[in-house]
Amino acid sequence: FFFLASTRHMSAILLLYLSPAAALVAPATAGTTAAGSFEAWARSADIVAPRLRIDDEDLLRGVTVLADVSAGEILCEVPRRRCLDLSAISVDPAKAGRSPCEGIAPTPLWSRLLWFERLAIWMLAEARRGSESEICGYIDYLPAPDTFADSLLEWSDAELAEFRYPPLASAVREQKESLADLLAAIRAAGGSDAAGGTMA
Repeated sequence: FFFLASTRHMSAILLLYLSPAAALVAPATAGTTAAGSFEAWARSADIVAPRLRIDDEDLLRGVTVLADVSAGEILCEVPRRRCLDLSAISVDPAKAGRSPCEGIAPTPLWSRLLWFERLAIWMLAEARRGSESEICGYIDYLPAPDTFADSLLEWSDAELAEFRYPPLASAVREQKESLADLLAAIRAAGGSDAAGGTMA
């Protein structure tokens, strides 16, 4: 999810709609919209992106570059503490591959998970921390769960068949099974914070 720019900062591209990157907008909009609230948090979190502005029109989210950019120019700097950096956990001798969220995924379970499963669980753990999380502003800016009420994962096999494109129906079934398997693993081997987890 993140590309390292230096040992102190990361230039971040997050694949979930938007990176925690765009830190500056016109002051008139700051705090008046979801994007404005996120940008205010980003400034307070020492995220620097003076040439970027968040666009979140019509339920779409993206970033607009406000000025010409030179080759090699850094567009965004994010302090490492504001990143969920899976690679740092795996190579840092002090962390030695231990789970950053033992309450949900103890290290024995964590070590068996795929990278995207680890990241998802870590984000859930950070969301539970609320304002204590180093990435609380980013989590608050993520789309609310109810915006996914009509996602393909909620469709029946009959509804998916209406597409008349079997590879899509197969991919959706695979993703449902993968999520069900992850939930089963968390229920079987998760920590005390994992009790009562559901797919909802």
